[in-house]
Amino acid sequence: MNGFGQLIQEWQVFYATIATSAATLAGLLFVSMSLNVGMFGGTENIGLRKLAGQTLTNYLYVIIFALIFLIPRQGPIGLGVPLMCNGFAGLISTVSHLYTPLSNVPKGISRRDTFVRAAMTLVAFLVLIIVSFLVIVRADAGSLNWLVAPMILLLISASLNTWSLLIRAHEASAKTRHSKQ
Repeated sequence: MNGFGQLIQEWQVFYATIATSAATLAGLLFVSMSLNVGMFGGTENIGLRKLAGQTLTNYLYVIIFALIFLIPRQGPIGLGVPLMCNGFAGLISTVSHLYTPLSNVPKGISRRDTFVRAAMTLVAFLVLIIVSFLVIVRADAGSLNWLVAPMILLLISASLNTWSLLIRAHEASAKTRHSKQ
């Protein structure tokens, strides 16, 4: 096995762990959203829906990135091209989701927090694209160490968004219970 393939193999436990963590958190978010589906209705909650969508998307991108690393016998092109494609897709997705949450920030979620989390996501995808480029053009296995940061940024951003969504769901549920009494 060549040096590049061996380095990829050394990272497989890390990426298997990241994929499992992201899949678990995405599943919990999905269940929570399903239990509180009423709070996502109406035009007044479009920012909340977009935030939930972006959060779920971030978890899915982490899973996809991790799965790309778990493909056996990867070479620089086989790893770099899918990572770069997913990086561009994530960047486009994040930019398209940005407008609505920043212009219609959900009640109880600060505009600053929304911006910071979106910026974390954008930085993560930009770093991923740069590293992917280095892997493709220079077969630079050493640059793969820089992929830890985007994975962690995406998980942190998505987890903070999930927490905000859960707090918002709790508040909506408490308001509904209170109005029924």
